[in-house]
Amino acid sequence: MRERFYDAVAAVRGVHLQPPRGKIELAAWWAILIFPVLLLVAIVVPYYILYHLAYLWGWMLIASWLWVRYQGPRFELTREMRSDWAQVGDELKEQWLLENQGVLPILWLEVNDASTFPGYNARRVAAAGSRGVERWETTAICRRRGRYWLVPLALEMSDPLGFFRYRRAETATREMIIYPPLVRLPTLERPRGQRGGAASAALLNLLPTPSAGGIRDYRAGDPLNYIHWRAVARTGKLMVKEFDQEIAGAVWIVLDLARAAQSGSGDDATDELGVILACSLANIMLGEGRTVGLFAHGAERRIVRPGRGRQHVWEFMSTLVDAQADGDLALPEVLDELRAFTPGQPAVVVITPDLQRDWVGALAELTGGTTSALALLIEPQNESTLAVAKQLGAFGIRHTVFRIGDRLPLLSPPRGSEPGYRISPFGRAVRIDA
Repeated sequence: MRERFYDAVAAVRGVHLQPPRGKIELAAWWAILIFPVLLLVAIVVPYYILYHLAYLWGWMLIASWLWVRYQGPRFELTREMRSDWAQVGDELKEQWLLENQGVLPILWLEVNDASTFPGYNARRVAAAGSRGVERWETTAICRRRGRYWLVPLALEMSDPLGFFRYRRAETATREMIIYPPLVRLPTLERPRGQRGGAASAALLNLLPTPSAGGIRDYRAGDPLNYIHWRAVARTGKLMVKEFDQEIAGAVWIVLDLARAAQSGSGDDATDELGVILACSLANIMLGEGRTVGLFAHGAERRIVRPGRGRQHVWEFMSTLVDAQADGDLALPEVLDELRAFTPGQPAVVVITPDLQRDWVGALAELTGGTTSALALLIEPQNESTLAVAKQLGAFGIRHTVFRIGDRLPLLSPPRGSEPGYRISPFGRAVRIDA
């Protein structure tokens, strides 16, 4: 008998007031005060019913605390997202799973999410039965490019009477990257330079484009993957494909991120349209086999070395995913930096909302020829680019105007209203719900 008593005392001592995870807090302080008040009234007014009420209230407090003490650590909430990246226009979908591992039901569980993702709210009140499982889904449309954080969750539950509350914070965080969209651009005459930014024209001419211009006899040293097997079968001798050569050199896309030149906010910001134009133009020229690089100067210099192949557009999108118009260098100074950075006279595409005309001469001096320069002008609302366009025409530099508010069609827009999938510009299947 004595051993059982000591075992019970040891078990009571081993009970911790706070669970190993989370924290129990008093939600209704007045509930504690009612017990001594009832007990005092029962002593002063000797009615048995008052003693019974005081004891009942005390047992209710103990039962409520034991409820949250037992049930709080015995549930798990997990969140699952199929991908940690998306493009503007894609649908963000997150799967949630609530598992109740206790024998008591979860009457309500409040999920608070303070994620920085714009337009996304995962806050919810859920419930689960004894040893039950509850699933749900949250969705949002990706509307702004950038790097966002799905921050720790704050979870809260209570006993049936609401006397005590159990709070727990999940520590896991996750980064979500939203890349800028690719749009269809009007027909643009691409600039052609005399020499690439980081390589000589002779070296660039050794690099073939994807376009085959003809076939010829095999010569020692020709790559085996250039062999034209149909011609071999027809002529009985080795023939290789002869590809068109890159004659334009590297094209540098210069994106103006000077703070003083920008205007607008949100989707109507000039820097937002500039990023979309830079990525979309790079995608087009890389698809044509051109060698394309990026030069931009905000608070920090953003450079993408000239490269080839459609997959190189990922470098542009990753570099510009969080680019902001926070630079202090004006466009003429950025063009001067590019001149020091790359030798020769490269082909340059300038993307800018700058209505001052001092950068036009710097662009003409940098490229050295009318076919080597192109300007994509971003016209802010209630302003005109006529003066800049006239100056560009005086130097023989081609230009195209894009106006804020004009919606450019997406490269891979949703088709129809039936549920299904569409393929993104990078080969990713994107679900389309009706």
